[in-house]
Amino acid sequence: MKKRLLCIIVAMLMVLPLVLVSCGSQDDKDKMKEIILGSDSDKPIDKAYTLSLWIPTDAITVKGQTKDLSELTQQQKDQLLKSYPDVYEFLKRVDDVEDAINEILIGRSYYTKIDIVPVNNEYYEEAIAERFAAMDAVSNPGDMNTLGASTAYENEVVEELVGSKVLYDLLYRPVDDNQLDIFLIRDYGEYSGYGQYISYIDSNYIIPLNDPQNGNYISTTGSYASINKLIRSQFLEELKVNNLIYALPNNHLYADQYQYILVNKELVDSYDEYNVDDMSDIYSCTDFINSVGNSGLQNVVPFVASFDDLAGYNYIDKNLGFGGITSTADDGNTVFNIESIFSNEEFSKYVKMYKELQDKNYVKTDLADGEVAAVRIFNGTSLEAQEYADEYYLIKTAAPVADTSDVYASMFAISSFSLSYDRSMKILNLLQSDTKIRTLLQYGIEGEDYTVAVETVDGKDIEKINIKDDTYYKMNILYTGNEYYTYPGDNTEIDDWDYVKETNLDVIINPFIRFDYYLENGNLTASEKQFIIEHKDEFYALILETYEQIASMTLSEYEAFLEVYNTDFDSKESALKALKEQIAELSSIQENIDKKNQEIADERAKMTANGDMARYEELVQKLDNANKRIDEISAEFAAGIFDNFDEQMQLYNDVLIIEGEINSVAERLIALENELAELIENQKTADAKIVELNDKCDVIIQEIETIKSINVNAYELKTSDNYAKLLEIYNKVLTLY
Repeated sequence: MKKRLLCIIVAMLMVLPLVLVSCGSQDDKDKMKEIILGSDSDKPIDKAYTLSLWIPTDAITVKGQTKDLSELTQQQKDQLLKSYPDVYEFLKRVDDVEDAINEILIGRSYYTKIDIVPVNNEYYEEAIAERFAAMDAVSNPGDMNTLGASTAYENEVVEELVGSKVLYDLLYRPVDDNQLDIFLIRDYGEYSGYGQYISYIDSNYIIPLNDPQNGNYISTTGSYASINKLIRSQFLEELKVNNLIYALPNNHLYADQYQYILVNKELVDSYDEYNVDDMSDIYSCTDFINSVGNSGLQNVVPFVASFDDLAGYNYIDKNLGFGGITSTADDGNTVFNIESIFSNEEFSKYVKMYKELQDKNYVKTDLADGEVAAVRIFNGTSLEAQEYADEYYLIKTAAPVADTSDVYASMFAISSFSLSYDRSMKILNLLQSDTKIRTLLQYGIEGEDYTVAVETVDGKDIEKINIKDDTYYKMNILYTGNEYYTYPGDNTEIDDWDYVKETNLDVIINPFIRFDYYLENGNLTASEKQFIIEHKDEFYALILETYEQIASMTLSEYEAFLEVYNTDFDSKESALKALKEQIAELSSIQENIDKKNQEIADERAKMTANGDMARYEELVQKLDNANKRIDEISAEFAAGIFDNFDEQMQLYNDVLIIEGEINSVAERLIALENELAELIENQKTADAKIVELNDKCDVIIQEIETIKSINVNAYELKTSDNYAKLLEIYNKVLTLY
């Protein structure tokens, strides 16, 4: 926006003793020009920039309308007033806010103005995307910053007579069509703050703020190192991509859902054996809960809690079906391993405790009228918990957990199409640290858009802001900078941020915070991504089904579930596999017999074809005849007849010769027949062994089936190779952070 500024004020702040000039001589006017514009050798005003600040607004705007009133023709203004009177009035208010902020900026000799570009929430992201697409089509990231750093702008001085003072209008370099300086990235509706953040980085649309090659603005040694004191380091760390931070998160309440154990003061104090100082978690309260349950007190519920409370275990994502415990590695880095929630000891510990009390009818999920709880689990803010402080001791068991939508809810970034990275960073720093500018941008002009009332409480004056009902200026406090540096809201004092600040110090970051993004965009192999596509829905459904199943189980049913889940199926499957391999080996004897018979048949056919078979059969017959005659002569010897002794001796010699001839003709056939005889003998033993091994297999199979029948889901989760691989890939995703 081209705005007339009170340059007397500018000059006064620049060189106060010299600028009190009336509408006097021409020399006086020339002197004023020199003061404002500088000398020929030193003209700082040549770098007088106008930077655009794009923010979403709760006010109604016209889609596609990003120009302010000063840039519209009179005809356009008339048409806007006629068609959208509320929009026209809102832009007038933006005009005044812009003037007020620019007066501060110029008064501090920043040589910088801002052009506020408000876009309605409904189409803010669309407008930013269109702006980047248009700029990217005609220029490169960094071009405007180079232009701003290297090209002086020839400013004009316009003199006007107002009363008895001469005012000068410094015409700052207007916002270029290819320029976008500061804009908001947020988590809104279908637009993921984290997804957009990464997308802008990948597109080279935003600049790193801690890069030594580019300003090094917010490093501990940079020009704006104080940022590290304004924004908690834990949240800045979450914005790091390859150790670079590309945006500044606007301080806000990140998460405030604590978990408390509430212990009834009157009841616990009535027992000598129990002391609330000894109760640090739900497990140290169980004896007290059981004592109250055993007492049978009327209208006293021993334990009020939901199965979903999962006390003492923060990192569970039922939609993913995984959880885990963080630990600190030797190098000081935090390590987080994904595991099935059904494998986790903390999960099982709480479930068993809960179901044991449930089986005794000591648990309800809520209180009826007239009932009080001995112990209850409460999830809510610390302020809400204090409402129970009169009746219950409060034991904090879990801190708030910030997820992706919390951490990436609202961030200001500097566009790589900015006219000046340095000046943009200066403005960005003011949005994080300057109460006056923050309040102007958020609430408008005091007296016109809001008033400040002073109340005296305990002798102390307290200022509170009261927003006018009829103001057209409407901004979301989350989207206009560091919330701590302005009023929290209507009829509030600035000190009301104490609760938010204290709560944010307790907040822990959910380790799954970037999981979904890296699951889709991380450096996984094509086969791993395909595996996830093919199997994750199947297991998500199984996990949720199992979780709901466990919620409705009795203690004995849950213990049976654990028996199945904790059974060493691998050892049983290994034993079964070994038995089946033995059976297969023994069963192969019959196959080998068949093969040996075939080999014998092939050898006989070969010998028949070359005439060896006839010779072999002739020799076998000759051998048989010789052996028969030897047997006859042996019988004669037994009867005392020894006339054929010489013949027998000759036959023995003939047998040796015949056997040699047989071996020469049919050595391979004889060997095959001997091997066959051995196989046939072994088969008799193998058949008996196979029966024995099959019996053992049946026992193991029945054991597995019996255990499996107790809970099919537990068996499927424990034994599925696909599920194990899914866990392996998910742990790999964590290493991509």
